[in-house]
Amino acid sequence: PHTVQILAVMRLLDLDAVDSAAWAFVKQAIGKARTQRPGHLVQLGTGQGKSILLGLLATVLALLGYEVHSVCYSTCLSARDEEAFVHLFKAFGVEDVITYSTLTIAANSALNASGDVRDMSGDLVSGRAIRAGNPRGRASRAAGTGQRSKNRGRILLVDEVDVFLSDNFVGSTYQALHLLCNEHTQAMFRFLWDNRARPKTFAELQQLPAYVQLSRSLAAAARPLLEREAKKMVADLQRVNSTPGARVHQGRIGYRQLDGSIATNIYDGYMTSFQYLEAQQAGKDVHDSSVDASLALQIFCGRFGYAQLTKEFDTVLGVSGTVQQMRPSECALISSEIGLAKRTYMPSIFGENESRCVFDHARDVVVLPVPDTFHQRLANDITECLLDGNAVLVYFNTPDDIRAFQSSYGSQFTEAAVVDEGIDNLDFYVKRATRSGALTFLVREFGRGLDYDSRDPKTDRAGGVVVFQTFFSMMKSEEVQVRGRTARQGKKGIYRLLLCQPDLVKVMTSAMTDADITAAVAGGACVRGPVHSA
Repeated sequence: PHTVQILAVMRLLDLDAVDSAAWAFVKQAIGKARTQRPGHLVQLGTGQGKSILLGLLATVLALLGYEVHSVCYSTCLSARDEEAFVHLFKAFGVEDVITYSTLTIAANSALNASGDVRDMSGDLVSGRAIRAGNPRGRASRAAGTGQRSKNRGRILLVDEVDVFLSDNFVGSTYQALHLLCNEHTQAMFRFLWDNRARPKTFAELQQLPAYVQLSRSLAAAARPLLEREAKKMVADLQRVNSTPGARVHQGRIGYRQLDGSIATNIYDGYMTSFQYLEAQQAGKDVHDSSVDASLALQIFCGRFGYAQLTKEFDTVLGVSGTVQQMRPSECALISSEIGLAKRTYMPSIFGENESRCVFDHARDVVVLPVPDTFHQRLANDITECLLDGNAVLVYFNTPDDIRAFQSSYGSQFTEAAVVDEGIDNLDFYVKRATRSGALTFLVREFGRGLDYDSRDPKTDRAGGVVVFQTFFSMMKSEEVQVRGRTARQGKKGIYRLLLCQPDLVKVMTSAMTDADITAAVAGGACVRGPVHSA
């Protein structure tokens, strides 16, 4: 590890304190104390080894006797970091007390801390004896946040804290469903689907033999629940085409997530079940077994607020590359809701000349009036960079934006790699992307966390990796992260912001009040608006 990374660990451990609290973490560990301590957030610049910092910190804390849980918003990044450091954990004999997981998995583990709520809900609805004391989650070191040690203090390490602040997490809840699926529920769904041209009412569904038999099989107290869910099924059939983002992925219906992955274990009410039937009827590549399994009664069995996750631990420590870009309201939220009262801003590991990224606001921010000229300028700039020997990363807002560009200029860039939702073998594309002459199209979800370390001398001689961002970021931190995909590890790099005016107007006006718009038009300038989730 670099000196700056070691100093960051020491700051997080309070080893630089000069008062009686010095070495508090060590004292607490030795005394097996379980007192809450103020959290601490450290900023370490993009491309400067946050993963190494967290791996080192987790090892030290585990050796001091703590149970450590490192969480991240991304399944891919969490798995990558765990794989990178598991050998270190085994070498020190602490692999059983260090867990890497996503925020979603951590919330699921906390919700199931006293037993599997899905199994217990199923038992309750079916009138069986309730199974208790069966925590859900992986055993041993992968037990998640739910299985608590009586003898160890528990510490939560949060990677990319600014993502935790988004509406997807702090302002949201993790919700668990028990899926009750049998021949009766399947018959009810198919009855509604087959008659969708003349939609059936709840009263007609209630007369179906499958409904009657299902009702008899349930505990008496659960029959009103069946009535409620059946009414939802009837209503959701009318809205089956109103859910954006649903797609077939690996034989199942999935939804695009914050990290660009496709989650196939999520249900958007009963619309998802009908989407399975729609895809099957259209001949799409959905597995028949997945379709059958989706035709289930959805028994809501609990929710867990992501903001409560930090309260499951004795101490919370966090890292981010963009703490300085946070708004005052976000900083206040970090202190009040997440418990990260202390903040430290680490210097660059590359010295005073922190970034070797070439970016000039006057020259490298370009707004084109219409899509045609926008696409033409982007194609020309890409071609120029490739001819110079650069590697080029182009970030688009959505997969549709990638396809729109390819429909006009795809024939010029037949060797381009596309990294979008649900991609497999992401590491392969990351390593390939920095070779001289390589061109990669990506969606914005991959604008953070990926380590594009240029090791091709030809790329470096040409000025490094070139990053084009083709959408406007309402959060300054996102722009910093995208820019941080180049000029990594002290290398040179180039960043350009190329925008299409109609898209920019759409983004800006959707996030501005009438007064903001009036002021912007009068002043001839754009302003940054409040944060909105996608």
